[in-house]
Amino acid sequence: MAKMNKVMNPEKMAKITQQFGQEHTKLGIKEEMMGETLDAAFGQEGDSDEEDAIVNQVLDEIGISFNEKMAVAPRVPAGATGMISNRRQANNEDAEIERMLANLKS
Repeated sequence: MAKMNKVMNPEKMAKITQQFGQEHTKLGIKEEMMGETLDAAFGQEGDSDEEDAIVNQVLDEIGISFNEKMAVAPRVPAGATGMISNRRQANNEDAEIERMLANLKS
């Protein structure tokens, strides 16, 4: 243990550890300040509420009520996923690829 104390000065190590802690704290403060600055610069806080209010105001001014229009909009039945059209499209794409492959072979 005495040899270790000579090789690694405990007082010096304590000082280095203390400096590391101070620098780590400074870094945390700087990181927080940069985050706040970027948030303020890009206006990320509260934008969506303000945007929604502006959109609703414009729609009201031109006489469109979004909720009323959406109530009469056609709806997809529950459970319908469009799988049939996806399957047809995939089959058409497969047929096209097969045709192209046949053209390459001949």
